[in-house]
Amino acid sequence: MKALLDPGDGAAVTAAALMAALLIAQQVAGRALRDALFLSAHSVTSLPGMMLVSALVSVCGALAFASAAARRSPAGVLTGVLALSALLFAAEWRLAADHPRLVAAALYVQLALLGLGIVSSFWSLVNERFDPYTARRVVGRIGTGASLGGVVGGVLAWTGAHLVPVPTLLVGLSATSLLALFVLPRLGPASAPEQRDAEAPGGLFAGVRWIHEFPYLGQLAALVGLGALTDALLDYLLKVGAAGAFASSQDLASFFSFFYASVALLTLAVQATVTRRALERVGLSGTVSFQPALVALASAAGVALPSLTSAVVARGLGGALRDSLFRSGYELFYAPLPAWRKRRTKALVDVAADKLGSLLGAGIVMVLAALPLFSPRALWLIALLAMLASLLFARQLHQGYVRALEHSLRSGLVALESDEVVDATTRLTLTRAALDRESLLAEIHALKPELHEAERASDADLFLRLAEELRSGRTERIRRALAEAPSPPGPEVVGLLIPLLGRDELFPQALRSLRSVAERATGQLVDALVDPDQPVAVRQRIPRVLKACPTSRAVEGLLLGLSDPDLAVRRACGLVTAWLRERNAGLAIPARPVYAAVARELRMAVADHEAQLDRIFVLLSAVGEREPLRVSRWAVGGDDPRLRGTALEYLEHVLPDSVRQPLLDRLGTARLASRPPRQLDEVEEELRRSAVSLPRAAIASRRRT
Repeated sequence: MKALLDPGDGAAVTAAALMAALLIAQQVAGRALRDALFLSAHSVTSLPGMMLVSALVSVCGALAFASAAARRSPAGVLTGVLALSALLFAAEWRLAADHPRLVAAALYVQLALLGLGIVSSFWSLVNERFDPYTARRVVGRIGTGASLGGVVGGVLAWTGAHLVPVPTLLVGLSATSLLALFVLPRLGPASAPEQRDAEAPGGLFAGVRWIHEFPYLGQLAALVGLGALTDALLDYLLKVGAAGAFASSQDLASFFSFFYASVALLTLAVQATVTRRALERVGLSGTVSFQPALVALASAAGVALPSLTSAVVARGLGGALRDSLFRSGYELFYAPLPAWRKRRTKALVDVAADKLGSLLGAGIVMVLAALPLFSPRALWLIALLAMLASLLFARQLHQGYVRALEHSLRSGLVALESDEVVDATTRLTLTRAALDRESLLAEIHALKPELHEAERASDADLFLRLAEELRSGRTERIRRALAEAPSPPGPEVVGLLIPLLGRDELFPQALRSLRSVAERATGQLVDALVDPDQPVAVRQRIPRVLKACPTSRAVEGLLLGLSDPDLAVRRACGLVTAWLRERNAGLAIPARPVYAAVARELRMAVADHEAQLDRIFVLLSAVGEREPLRVSRWAVGGDDPRLRGTALEYLEHVLPDSVRQPLLDRLGTARLASRPPRQLDEVEEELRRSAVSLPRAAIASRRRT
């Protein structure tokens, strides 16, 4: 499936991986330097207060990031923050010798204020640069670059702490920001022009309305907040243990550099060996569940045996899994959202929720640490409970994510019209159904309501005369007999009417008569449908009779027809099954036989792949959400890479294993096939697509008036 990536995406993925490496290297080295400078310049008793202050400042920063994300692109926000970060690192280096306590506190606040905003803006940029389907395949490579950057950052910080004064490392952090600014433009533009929906105005807290509209985003926010709370608790336990074990700034810098480098190395190993398999096998919600599950186990061990070793294991394991499995799965939960909504919503969920969680964690630490009988076990126990709660939220994410994908498919595409409007999709379906204009008009005319008063015959003579007329083979006599026949006809007449479906000139009348009795004669109709001795012309029209019969028995017959050797019969059965599902919400359509029919279709070698895909998507709409599937069929053949990626992502989530990969392979093959010289049918198809704008413009005009 790699071939599905656009050729230009390769350079962008490389640039994104390099930039992720730079940003995470800076964060890892910055954290080690921050912890070393603060714990060497301040007493460990100052740590809870510093954590609380930095959390409060970071909440304000989160709101500022959310506001900036609502007004500017992620690339614009990232450019400004990186430039500011480079200036601040340089200023802190200049002041470190004369004001070590001030610089230590300022660096602590700076990383809390800007660090997460930089990462969030970067991932927002990645989400907008690549469509959801492509993002799922490249996010692992970008995450690997980030993990490798963490290893390099930790090693460089550890080495630098032995070679130069610790404050001098601030120069390297400033240079890293400048290098990231150089790489940033090489990511390229977003995958598709931004379309702001009608809800775009409304200020910063419009994102709150959208979180309410997509409840799974609230679960994401809870997941992020609980994770940040746990990180704050474990971070405190780790730093208190380190402060008790090491005294000098060089020793502290070496310890924290080695710790963060080890975490980054573990992150890299998980990213390279586990992340992609986890995404493919257990899905997004399963992937993000690994981190809280394993941290919960480590926290339980900390409750039993609190120590620096327990804190190193729990904090290190949590950080490694959060930056690999959790981050790779978590970021993809935003892929279905339109870019304008994503910017505001992601800033609130990804940054504000994290900072509020950190604030709550710092507050808990400050309150409990001030108690006379404070025990570290209390913090371990709270961390354990927070991770167990995270597991509950993680399990509920999948269903909400699929709903958001459906919403994204409906946004910004052709308006699917009501039944009385024949849009481009409907016209194309009718064209491929091989119905000529005259036959179609005749059927429509036959289905118009007509009031016929037919006398009911109670004797056998009437049936014999009717049977004689219907079997005469003469069109006019049969028409008169149909007009004079009882309505609805009795079961003995149904067997005489079914063969008339195969005659074009009699089909409308026979169809109307049979529909009037379809529910009582379902068994006879299904028997004829699956009877190989019946002419194909008859069998392919029986499903149209069953349209008047929204019952499980009719559905069973139509599903049997999906295995008919004749294409016309299978197509008719699929169309009517989907039609019944659409018009009758309470009608249950068994999924297994439908997916089996789709699998059979995919195994068949056909000349017209587009028509085959039409049939497949019609079948899928019989058991899935009709409108997203119709839009998916439109999107996978269109020219918009982002909409196509969203459609492919939706299909990956709603289709079972038996049809998912064969269908994606078929779509990929069709997409990448070399284009032959333009033929007349291609030109006609292009005209049909161009005509879509006419009804859309008319509808938009009508809505405005």
